[in-house]
Amino acid sequence: MKKINRLFLSSGVLLLLGFVACSQPPVIRYKVNTGHIRAVDGSFLARANQVKAELDAAKAELVNEKLRTALYRLDLRLARTGLSAAELQKRRTGLVVQLKSAKVDAEQFKPPAQVDRELDLAGRYVALAELNLKYNARKIELLQWKIYARTAQYLEE
Repeated sequence: MKKINRLFLSSGVLLLLGFVACSQPPVIRYKVNTGHIRAVDGSFLARANQVKAELDAAKAELVNEKLRTALYRLDLRLARTGLSAAELQKRRTGLVVQLKSAKVDAEQFKPPAQVDRELDLAGRYVALAELNLKYNARKIELLQWKIYARTAQYLEE
């Protein structure tokens, strides 16, 4: 019976010491010589700050490119509207040429060569607006990858 009481008492004391000892964080008392501190490359922080600045610049540029996307979409809509207006003008010119023999007051606003040229230019403007929109989408994708890379590099530094 005495052995069992001593066993319970000693295990209780050990358990109590375990709770008390584990309730405080360990104290690390290592000292680093100043020579070792000076030997560490100090440019790590400078590089990390530079990468963070590039990351912030890329994020700001991404916001601007997303706003520019809306502008390019409006430009494309405007170009398509201009193309349809040029097609209407071409049809009108064709009808005016047909009505010249009849005695109808139908004037030609522009010569047919100029109408054809404007139609060609409107088609080219639509193609340019579509290319601008595609280029902008690629630029946004590039900026997103740049942000991912800079974030990883910043966390690594």
